[in-house]
Amino acid sequence: MFLDPLALFIGSVIIDIEGIASIFLFRELNLPLHGPFHSFLGATVLGFFVGLCSWFFFRSILPFIIEISHIELSFSLPTFSLKLSLISSYIGTFSHILLDAPLYNDMNPWYPITSIENPFLNIVDGSFIYLFCVICFFLGLSLLVIRYGLKLNKET
Repeated sequence: MFLDPLALFIGSVIIDIEGIASIFLFRELNLPLHGPFHSFLGATVLGFFVGLCSWFFFRSILPFIIEISHIELSFSLPTFSLKLSLISSYIGTFSHILLDAPLYNDMNPWYPITSIENPFLNIVDGSFIYLFCVICFFLGLSLLVIRYGLKLNKET
């Protein structure tokens, strides 16, 4: 497999937990929706932990769950190197920053290095970014179905 899909997916969405927390958990504090994790440094830190967790999940947790539940698979479990899981999660986290930065003026992608305003704001039309994300979602979903659908058919 080219990328670790779990690390890529979680890496691309985990950053938004920051905004969700500021809305629902810390409303009284008036925290920004796009705080420190919506920066390249924040994406680097989160990407490292997401990649490490995904690698550990496929290496240890998933095989253990399958073993204790006595599930018989008709296909082999994917194995990813730590390097591939990290690369996949970094693609997810950094793409999140690059896709959000043109949309939101409260972002500071270079935090804490500099406090300049968001240099990426409005460099791409927002509707193009949303359309791009929808197309990528359906393309990625289609590729997963094709890949695993063909793999299941070959082994049966």
